[in-house]
Amino acid sequence: MNKTRQRPIAEKNNTVGKQRYDRYQKVIARYQEAIKQGFYLEAITLMESLIADRLESVVNYIYNENDDNKYSYNYTTLEILTRYIEKRIKENHYNDDFVKDVEDIYAWKNKRNEALHEIAKLDEKLSKTYEMIYNSAKQTAEEGYRLFRRIDVSKRKIYREDK
Repeated sequence: MNKTRQRPIAEKNNTVGKQRYDRYQKVIARYQEAIKQGFYLEAITLMESLIADRLESVVNYIYNENDDNKYSYNYTTLEILTRYIEKRIKENHYNDDFVKDVEDIYAWKNKRNEALHEIAKLDEKLSKTYEMIYNSAKQTAEEGYRLFRRIDVSKRKIYREDK
């Protein structure tokens, strides 16, 4: 069964924003612990979740999908999220930092895919060992954290520019 999840929208004087902030703090703390313990694949998935949440927020905002609704839709993958945003960027002019952030997230997605989805697979040239892929996972996780911070700042700028 394919149920559509809905994203709670933070409004003034409600608890959604506080709950989201608290959740983010816990996810970031778990990310830091995962890095410290060498659980880089877990760290990547945590960053993917935070990045996707920020992008979902931007998509909902720029498409005005929550005008009359308390909830709006989630777009489940980075691929879909970045494509929606790229389309909208072409229709409107958003700041260059935001455009660069989306491009970098799209590129990061490929590194994430290699770390998470290809770690057990052999390529036809046998060029990458397990160790090579796993060792690059730490850099991918750390890059994901930097991208999360950047997209969060860019999202705030977009909201401010529109007001």
